[in-house]
Amino acid sequence: MIVVSEHRRQRLVEGSIEGRTATAPFFAARPGQIDAAVGSVLDQIASQSPTPSVLGPRAADAATNAVRQVEQQRTAAVEPLYRAANPQTVPADAMNAILQQIGDTVAADRTGVLGGILNELRDRLTATPARPGTPASRTPVLNRDGQIVYYNTTPAQPAAPAVPITDIENLDRARKYFRDRLDLPQIGQDAITKEQGAAVSSVLDQLDRLMEASSPEFAAGKARYADLSRNVVQPVAEGPLGGVAAAKDTTAAGNAILPQNPLVGSEGETADAVRRLVAEDPDTTSALVRQIMGDRYAKAATETQAGSRDFAGAKFHKDIAGNPQREATLDAVLGNLPNDVRPQMNELLDVLQATGRRMPIGSATAFNNAGLADLGSLSPFATAVATARTLGGNILTSASDAAKRAAMRNSLSSLGRMFVDPQSVELIRDAMSRSAPLSFREAIPRGLAQGFFGAGDQR
Repeated sequence: MIVVSEHRRQRLVEGSIEGRTATAPFFAARPGQIDAAVGSVLDQIASQSPTPSVLGPRAADAATNAVRQVEQQRTAAVEPLYRAANPQTVPADAMNAILQQIGDTVAADRTGVLGGILNELRDRLTATPARPGTPASRTPVLNRDGQIVYYNTTPAQPAAPAVPITDIENLDRARKYFRDRLDLPQIGQDAITKEQGAAVSSVLDQLDRLMEASSPEFAAGKARYADLSRNVVQPVAEGPLGGVAAAKDTTAAGNAILPQNPLVGSEGETADAVRRLVAEDPDTTSALVRQIMGDRYAKAATETQAGSRDFAGAKFHKDIAGNPQREATLDAVLGNLPNDVRPQMNELLDVLQATGRRMPIGSATAFNNAGLADLGSLSPFATAVATARTLGGNILTSASDAAKRAAMRNSLSSLGRMFVDPQSVELIRDAMSRSAPLSFREAIPRGLAQGFFGAGDQR
């Protein structure tokens, strides 16, 4: 309550003639001072880019490379397991059962919708196609006269069943090929419809389970891959770094790193994203952060309808550090840049936040009146003068009013100087240790004169 009261008094002082005379020049310089202070700290992060439009695309490239590196690290981590599994095999009978199931599905489909893709899948899972049997035959050999000389006999050939692929390496290659095709858009010559995709997925799932059951190393590799995808790759690809990678312009890239409404608890992934970006392109990362903060300040410094920019600093503080999560996110960003300006930024934000406590001039009439009454408080002698008017003395009443007005003028002028003086703290402390002075030399003569003239006017 004490702080609010002091802010109201400052507003009253600035709204008065006496107070405005002392404070107006001081506060008129504030917007320029805030501009310079903010610009000085931002320049310590990075110099203003002469081509800000390219920062976003460059940061997106750096982020894409960083995400790709994480994916490559995942592949490297599981490669030894898959390499050990490659020469291992699955039972041939189990593979024949899968091929037979594919053939039965194709035969049952009279529309031909499933035949093309399933036949292709069966062919890619087959090492040697099936060969039908042939009976024995005799072929006559004729002479010039057309007479049979002898017969060439061809022995019968038994039917040969298809030989399936059984090694893990080639089965997994075929599995990945169709998995990737299933992820393609449903357009173009390689498109797979939803119905075809469901039939193919059913076969791939069976194949996957068969390989895992037949090869512990393959099963371990898949489990390791899934774990890294969930706990390492996905947080990077779906977090702030992924947002930068997907950004199409500088504003989107900057907002991905320093969002205006960050998720609670997201400062850790923000710090990780900035570290990875700095590792890829430190100059672009610093320039991007400087750009987005400069843009935020430019927005905060936009003039109001009254042409004022007095509260630009406070608006900027609210935008980038106005709640604990914004503050934590900003700290995570700045703490991982090549130039750590957190001490300077924290000091600046404290100052900017303080400028927001200044209340606008005017409004809140009831509070103004109460504040004016406080500013007009008199010394003990002046209070006695005011009390004496209860005896009905018109002269003393006028004297008391004049004394209050004189005290108010002196208070407003003194407070105005206190608010802007470089030694304001010492002045306020000194004023609090003694009673407020009253200029009786000015107040009493004016009060007496007003009393006499007022009495004459009443006749």
